[in-house]
Formats: sequence, C-alpha cells, structure tokens
Amino acid sequence: MLSNATIASSLITVFVIMLVSTCSLTDIISRRIPNPLLVAGLAVAMLCHGIGFGISGLGNSFLGLFLGGVLFLPLYVLGGTSAGDVKLMATVGALLGTTGVIVAGIATFICGGILGVLWILWRIVESHAESHVPASSSTRQLDTQSFGVPIVSLDLRTLSFPYAPAIAGGTFIAIWHLDLLGRATG
Repeated sequence: MLSNATIASSLITVFVIMLVSTCSLTDIISRRIPNPLLVAGLAVAMLCHGIGFGISGLGNSFLGLFLGGVLFLPLYVLGGTSAGDVKLMATVGALLGTTGVIVAGIATFICGGILGVLWILWRIVESHAESHVPASSSTRQLDTQSFGVPIVSLDLRTLSFPYAPAIAGGTFIAIWHLDLLGRATG
C-alpha cells in the first residue's frame, strides 16, 4: 500500500508538470499566466503537503512559496519579468518546497538566459528577413550603409519574451535533478 507521502509526492509532481506546461503555452500564445491556474497550484500544494507531510510539509511549502517569489521579485521590480512570472515561480516553490525551488530557480535563470539569447537571435533574423521584402523608398525604415546593404537595428529594451517556458525548463530540471519522478513512483 502506498503511503500518504508517496501519493502526495506523485500528485505534486504530476500537477507541477501540467501547471508549468499549461502556463508556458498560455504565456507564448497570449503573454498571460492565468491566475486561476496559480490558485489551483497553491491549493494542490497546501493540500498535498499538509496531508502527505503534515505541519512540516506545510511549512516547507510556505517557505518554498516565499523563496520562489523572492527569487523573481527583483527581476519584476527592474522590469525584466511580469507579475505572472513571479506568481508562477512562487507557486512552483509552494509545490516543490525549499530545495526544489532553489534548484528550479537556478535552472530557470540558466534556461532564461539561453532562451533570451535565442529570442534575440530569432528577432534579428526576422528583422533581417523583413528588411529584404521589397518596399517603396517612402515606406522602408532601414538605414543603409555605403554599399546599399540594409542595417538591421533592434532596440533590445523592447524585446520581451514569454518567460514561463524558462520557468518550465527550470522546473523540469529540478524534477530530474531531485529525482521526483523516481520518488513519486515508489
């Protein structure tokens, strides 16, 4: 017979995978992370940690919630992420607990850096491709060098990208690193 802790760990692992995957899709499509998903995540976190691990589990979940929010709050204040990203990371923290959110947070920052560079490169390629579309001289907005080669200029400050996929990547790495799938299956 499975223990309450094993069942709780299984539910948490499955739910966090579904949560970050769904939030990634909505962030990519609409640039929003729905609050009802995050509220559901917090409810699952509190129920599973409380039933599966008791008071210490609830404490671990609350501390993970706090750490997840604190990790991303400076980025939000500086304009690097949205409030939805902060709330998603806090919810991931509530689900994974303190150790999980620290691993997920570090991995998320690495994934975010990689995705950010890829996003910038993609936007440069996209802008360069658009610059080669024939346009009348009155509508073309690109500068040209002395040989008539278009210069692609992007304002990197306006290049935002959906950050939930980076959070998902960091969360998946934490699940793998902490062997949460192995623990969940017994």
